[in-house]
Amino acid sequence: MQKAILVIDDDPGLRGLLEEFMAKDGYRVVTADCGREGIAAIERARPDLVLLDIQMPGINGLEVLATIRRKDADLPVIVVTGYGSEEIVTQAIRAGADDYLAKPLRLRTVCARVRAALERAALRDDARGAGEARATRTCQAAAEVLGALGDDLAQAGAHGAPLERLRQLQRALAAADPAAIASLAAGIRKAGG
Repeated sequence: MQKAILVIDDDPGLRGLLEEFMAKDGYRVVTADCGREGIAAIERARPDLVLLDIQMPGINGLEVLATIRRKDADLPVIVVTGYGSEEIVTQAIRAGADDYLAKPLRLRTVCARVRAALERAALRDDARGAGEARATRTCQAAAEVLGALGDDLAQAGAHGAPLERLRQLQRALAAADPAAIASLAAGIRKAGG
């Protein structure tokens, strides 16, 4: 599937150059000429990565970055700055930028950094998916153990609210519902068994 890159920069020449070069590299490119338009384009285009100029009139790149991070902490953002000061770069990285590029840009470097950021995002997503699958398997195994424990307790004559909460926890684990598990586990701890 073709990855979408959003270029937010007030320089029309640079936007056009990046759009052309990135499209030749196989990306679908969306552009915005200011921060406000960039924020709207994120909602509309759902990009896989944002190339974001820091110094723009109106809403600057750091403000756009803060808005992006409030909405999507995982969207890769590479900031572009004509002001190579360490302070601005440090502010951007602290605000959640994944990488930065200093102007004048080298197009091959831009593509290499974009590819690297997209690969890191894909690895993070793969790891998250593997972690969720592992958590589901763990919950299902725990549900089996709790089911057997509940059966043993019932055979031993246990009854009432504690046994019912244990059964609810077992059902929540079987469904791998983390919110229900936390709530029921807290209820069992409060009841003292």
